[in-house]
Amino acid sequence: MTNNHNVGFILDSLLGTAYQFDDIKEVEFLIDGAPIGYLDMYDFSVPFERPNPEVKEKNKKQKVSPMRNEPDADPVIVIDPGHGGKDPGSIGSDGTEEADLNLEIAKKLRDYLEDRLNATVYMTRTTDKYIDLDKRYALANEKKADIFISVHINSSSNSSVKGTTVIYPNNHHIKLSREAADFVHNRVIDVLRDYKSPYEDNRNLAVLRGTKMPAILTETGFISNSSDLKYLKSNSGQDEIANKIYRGVKDWWFD
Repeated sequence: MTNNHNVGFILDSLLGTAYQFDDIKEVEFLIDGAPIGYLDMYDFSVPFERPNPEVKEKNKKQKVSPMRNEPDADPVIVIDPGHGGKDPGSIGSDGTEEADLNLEIAKKLRDYLEDRLNATVYMTRTTDKYIDLDKRYALANEKKADIFISVHINSSSNSSVKGTTVIYPNNHHIKLSREAADFVHNRVIDVLRDYKSPYEDNRNLAVLRGTKMPAILTETGFISNSSDLKYLKSNSGQDEIANKIYRGVKDWWFD
């Protein structure tokens, strides 16, 4: 706003209307740095529409898909609920199977990604079924996914250990995978203790090594820890974890 006179105005955020008082040359109004209207010496009020935050979100810069080379496309994501069927994964002190919890979190994550990020989401499994590891990453490669997310839960012989971490593969997409891991981890630690910062896969995990796109494996708490297990079994806990993973993916996609 440029003016050689004293000026006063009221911005009514509820009505979305600006009011001008006194003699001024020109007033430019901005929201988040974007011009939304002007007042000149002949105007006494200028109604305007507040920018829609959803529209603004859509206009943010998106990743260029390393698989599809489409800069403005909505993301394609493959979610892999770890274990399943004959492979229950780790088992909690009360008999809870990791595979079941992985599936519940993954389903909720799918819903968030589809509803809020407009992503096309594929699941390696939607029931308690065993899927070969090579078929899991093969689905992501076939669908030319922008990111592969494998959902797991940790375990330890020390029941006091708790918290979350994210693992990413050491392949030709390591930089993007590391960035995605960092974004997701920074969100999930809002609801789970920070067990360990995201780290490069040093075990050559089969489910990650064959991916041809950015990939992460989330360890969402410890099934061997009683407080983590209670949280992981709760519907609210599963929903919060899924929401935080979704937010991390969104942060990465629009970074």
